[in-house]
Amino acid sequence: MTTTVSGPAWSSEAMAPEERGQYPLGVEGAIAFHARNLVPFTTTVTAHPRYYALHARAAAAGLPDAVAADELTRRLEVLLAAASLQHARSAPDAHDPGGTLSEPHGFRVIGAALDDGGLNLAVLAETYGGNRAGYSGAYRGVEQAFGLSGGPSAARAPLPTQALAALDPLVALASKEVVALSDLSEPSLCLCALRTSADGEALRQAFFASDDDAVPTDVRAARQISRVSARLCLTALDTKPTDTSVTAALAELCCYGDVAAKLPEDSVACAATAARWRGALLRNESVTAWRWLWWWLTDALDKAPSTAEVLTASFANALVTFAGQDMLFSKAVHGELPTGRASNGTLLPAERELRDAADSAYDTEPLLWLRMLALGCRRLDELDEPALQHFNIGQDDWNPTQTREYLSGLQDKRLSKVAEDLVPRLLRRAQLVARRRQQWTRHGLRMPTRLRPVGDILYVTGPEGTGEAALRQFRLVQMLSALGVLGTSSNKWTPGAHAGVLG
Repeated sequence: MTTTVSGPAWSSEAMAPEERGQYPLGVEGAIAFHARNLVPFTTTVTAHPRYYALHARAAAAGLPDAVAADELTRRLEVLLAAASLQHARSAPDAHDPGGTLSEPHGFRVIGAALDDGGLNLAVLAETYGGNRAGYSGAYRGVEQAFGLSGGPSAARAPLPTQALAALDPLVALASKEVVALSDLSEPSLCLCALRTSADGEALRQAFFASDDDAVPTDVRAARQISRVSARLCLTALDTKPTDTSVTAALAELCCYGDVAAKLPEDSVACAATAARWRGALLRNESVTAWRWLWWWLTDALDKAPSTAEVLTASFANALVTFAGQDMLFSKAVHGELPTGRASNGTLLPAERELRDAADSAYDTEPLLWLRMLALGCRRLDELDEPALQHFNIGQDDWNPTQTREYLSGLQDKRLSKVAEDLVPRLLRRAQLVARRRQQWTRHGLRMPTRLRPVGDILYVTGPEGTGEAALRQFRLVQMLSALGVLGTSSNKWTPGAHAGVLG
């Protein structure tokens, strides 16, 4: 007997597939802008500058067929990763003395293959990851910005051919179907060998060289900002323990106290870039506070899906409980802010004081994040003009001016009423951002959000992350270490053997 169902049927799945999304409130635009411009030789994808040289060497092979060129790139990436993993296994004490390198691309697949005694290069080149041109696409923006490649046109500031010859042994192996592990045992083929190799010297010049009229103006500009940011990083970390937070070190140098006294003697360029870092670092405190507020809501929904009204009541209870009573927003937030500026005009570490206060409750208490937002608004009146113009950028990402206007409307409200205003605002914002980013795919309409309303009930596919938006500070440290510009001694940071390239 056959039963026919007319009309809609029940889905076999109660919830739509998990969709993580990214930057759900869309408040990170200013930070992404600063990251691209303060450390233009880094990406969020890698800590390994030698891949820049590897891709240049693949391009130098001059293969006329794009398919063949992509195949060579993939094979070279596999070989570089395999040689690095082999060096780490055979000589762990000699591998990466800087202690900052992360794993190479495809390390899980390639590392497992090393256990088989020989490297099946033909198979791994198809399976280790990346797209048809390997991971080169993730590097292309930087390579074009510094003239190392030119897209459809020739490179404008190419790496010297003689320097790229350091990678010739990998090119010689790339035509093989199976590579013996003994062929990958030479330490000079490892990622960490960049500190002493010819291609490493070429990359240091490509990223940090002083003005050279032979290269295009935009390349010179990228080199200058990279050189100055690197110098600031070295100054901030010098003699500090290697487990020091680079964010805290840069904030100490660029944001608080007498910045000029800590800068190198020829401090004109450094002062301008320090002001840019000052604006970016302080703005990131506010951006991160917004991210924490959204995390709190998604964490609550992850534990117990509920209506917006129940979520608002929970948020209100958290504010009131931490404050001790349902007091006015002006008293609970603005009345409890640390001092932000000394009598001589220098900035004080109010953000750090707030994060370290209240028995480390900053990780859990939304009232403290509202205070951080209020601190950011007050910085509008405390920052000097060079830093202010980098602090208060962006129109559609709730910049400090817009946040100050919003918070000013909450001054005379009690915390419970603040929750009634803020929680729906955050929910609307997240839904608006998700709708803006929705797109059709071959699997249907993709809505990049964790938030899933089902009727009146709000569900999430897991809580959001709580990390700060990336200014690529740690990537900067990793890249400088890999290039031999930043070094270590007795578990403390020092200028590296090649720090002189910064001038």
